[in-house]
Amino acid sequence: MTRWSRIIFAVLSLFAPPLHAQDLDKEAIARALKAGTDDEFGLWTAECRAEASRSEKRAAIGLIRRTGSYDVVVSTNLGAIAFVAHQAKKRGKMLGVSDVPSWVSEAAVYVFVEPRKPPRDWVAPSSGGIPIAEVPSSIAQVTIDSKVASLSIPPKPETFVTADASFSESGWLESQLPYQLEPDGRPRPMVFKNSRARVSFLIESLKALPAGDIDIVVITNDGERRCSIRARDRVRLFP
Repeated sequence: MTRWSRIIFAVLSLFAPPLHAQDLDKEAIARALKAGTDDEFGLWTAECRAEASRSEKRAAIGLIRRTGSYDVVVSTNLGAIAFVAHQAKKRGKMLGVSDVPSWVSEAAVYVFVEPRKPPRDWVAPSSGGIPIAEVPSSIAQVTIDSKVASLSIPPKPETFVTADASFSESGWLESQLPYQLEPDGRPRPMVFKNSRARVSFLIESLKALPAGDIDIVVITNDGERRCSIRARDRVRLFP
């Protein structure tokens, strides 16, 4: 993996219920766990970046704009297990087969949506202006659709869970966004409500879509953010 090997998937642990053994093949789970700890789980995943349209970005006003983008990963349940192991490794913990969270017990199409840290606005300061921050919006729903023949009623997810996000590691970002002070006088980072998500769909819902590329549609309170998964990755993950 490239981009995802550098991301800590807080989205996974935030939504994981109490851990217990699963009715999955133990050898397959062990293989996925090892792949996660080795940062080599591309076999079970595909990724894209969901962004606001150009017209929406041009129409946005204000210094803080809810046009931020999201990293999206589509995976099998073995890919989800690998993500859990990857995150655990980041926190210094090694998982065993009995530690697999219950929400990956079923074969499904798993979609993980993680907001991207707003990029630094280099243009405004150089021209004497005030920097603009493109921040994530709250996620209202995530769905899948055919890119070649969009459906009037896209499939509904089986599970949909959201969590908040913040970007406190960015000193530049904190200087641009509204914040409040903690009791010790330190700034409290701005929290972006419901801006990360974990979603699952029935595999049959995906297979019912026309052959070809699919769109992942992140429906936010401020508009849709779309990105595409290529047909070859769709067939590779869900033959």
